[in-house]
Amino acid sequence: MNLAGRRRWWALYALGVLLTIGALGWVSVAVLELGRAERAALREQDRQEALRLALWRIDSWLGPHLARETARVPGEYQAYSPQPLAYTKVLNRIEPGEVLVPSPLLEFESPWIRVHFEVDAAGDWSSPQVPRSNDLDLAEATGCLDPTSFEARRAALDELRSALGEGVLARRLARAEERFARLLRLPKGADDGIGPLDPERETEKGVGEVEELRNVRERGWRADMAQQAQAPAPQVVAPASDLLEAHPDGAGAGDAPSSSPLVPLWIARVGAPPLLCFARRVHTRGQARVQGFLADWPHLRASLLERVADLLPEAELQPAEDLLSDAGVGEAGGRWLATLPATLRPGELPEAPGPGWSPAETSLLVGWLVALAALAVLGLGLHSSIRFGLQRSRFASAVSHELRTPLTTFRLYTDLLVDGRLPEERRQESLRTLQLEAERLSALVENVHGYARLEQGRAGLARRPTRAVELLERVAGPLSARVDQAGLEWRPPTLPEERLELETDPEAVAQVLFILVDNACKHGRGESGGAVGLELAAPAGALELRVRDEGPGVPAGVRRNIFRAFDRGELEGAQGGPGIGLGLALARGLARDLGGDLVLEEPGPSGGACFCLSLPRGRIAP
Repeated sequence: MNLAGRRRWWALYALGVLLTIGALGWVSVAVLELGRAERAALREQDRQEALRLALWRIDSWLGPHLARETARVPGEYQAYSPQPLAYTKVLNRIEPGEVLVPSPLLEFESPWIRVHFEVDAAGDWSSPQVPRSNDLDLAEATGCLDPTSFEARRAALDELRSALGEGVLARRLARAEERFARLLRLPKGADDGIGPLDPERETEKGVGEVEELRNVRERGWRADMAQQAQAPAPQVVAPASDLLEAHPDGAGAGDAPSSSPLVPLWIARVGAPPLLCFARRVHTRGQARVQGFLADWPHLRASLLERVADLLPEAELQPAEDLLSDAGVGEAGGRWLATLPATLRPGELPEAPGPGWSPAETSLLVGWLVALAALAVLGLGLHSSIRFGLQRSRFASAVSHELRTPLTTFRLYTDLLVDGRLPEERRQESLRTLQLEAERLSALVENVHGYARLEQGRAGLARRPTRAVELLERVAGPLSARVDQAGLEWRPPTLPEERLELETDPEAVAQVLFILVDNACKHGRGESGGAVGLELAAPAGALELRVRDEGPGVPAGVRRNIFRAFDRGELEGAQGGPGIGLGLALARGLARDLGGDLVLEEPGPSGGACFCLSLPRGRIAP
């Protein structure tokens, strides 16, 4: 296979790799995007579920408290109220108004209610917790009044009165009651104007916003029912607008007291946080009054957030005045409280521990690993195929070149001998030439068979304890003869001590050394002859045999592939010579099968080539 063919195959392989990786990359990005979208949807679902549960938890806690406040009879807003019917111990009747009963609110304590208040038709402000005149003297005399609490509640009452001004509370209360009546005070199941009977409204607002509006209404309806359940028997729950229409001047209301449920109001102030109060309109004996309480919004907010801290640890409650406007509900995103004109901002949910690898990501990883493994295997297969083709091509070229010369010699001399055209004195020389060519062919065939056995793992090495002295004496004769034949100087090694022993195959070691010396004889001749030497070293645990020549050395371009089979190096600029480029590959294979190695060392100051055969040492003989 020529260079152009190899490049073409590698180009096709690279194109296939790029297409495969591109397709896998596109699929991976799509799957990961889907996974991220799915996780985001699940997080949003958890967030909305936690938000809904938090809203229900807040409204469910605050609703009963408001119901208990709604259940208070109007008389409790007086510090001391007259007892209509009372008797002495001897059962003498006491006239109505002679017995005063302290209000439960006189000593009322709550962490989130600052003060209860009442505003009569004339606009006069009072509080059962801030008694005046004789009521104050009586409260102080009976010990029902704590001076610290009294001052704090009087300051709260003054603060609320100054924030509202003249007539503001009644107007604000009427508007708030009308809005709450429209949204929250409808009977359960009644048509609320946003249900399935009004598809245009759903199209305009969106299905999600409509559902949240229904959710607010449902929670508000339940809170309203809780207030009605706690209300006293004579109470008539109705919006203030209805009461005003029926009794505009307070007359004709009858003696039965009636009141509307408590309605929350935000009171805005310039340069200060708004105030939160709850108020209701009360009719008693033809008189209209407003009763309610001022909430401690910071403390109430902290208490409510504490109840949902496990669900929304970063939640925040923010005042919101226009609870019932269409834009308000839409902008709040379903975070409205039903019992308060406030919105619950959920903040960020704590990052839940990841579930690890999702099935899609695991499948992606497995797909990538399989694809990369398949590409690697395909690349190795292509490399092996190209390498095998090159090796076969080099083998055919080397063998055909190496066989051509001896076959030509055989044919020439046999023809001359058969035809009798050789003189008698040259017959012996011709026969000697034929003998050398036969030995050359035999060595060639033996090397090819040996390399084949080595590649197949059938080298059949027989390791046995061998003294280094005996090994060197055994190879000295053939090596010296080969060097003398090449006309070079042989430099034998210094024999080691007698006790140095190896666990090796002497025949394989002799074959490796002969290959190295034969190569040195072919390629290690200098301009004025040269020499081939065998050097011995015995470092710890090994025996090193170096074959060194004084020739031109191995060119840098040949050193990298010098141990590759069938690479004779002529194309790289090495000296040519007989052979098929199999000797060094066979020598290194045998050395490694013996447990050692064969390397080409860097050239020394005097030049030449030096091959080092390292063998493991055996035990020291006694």
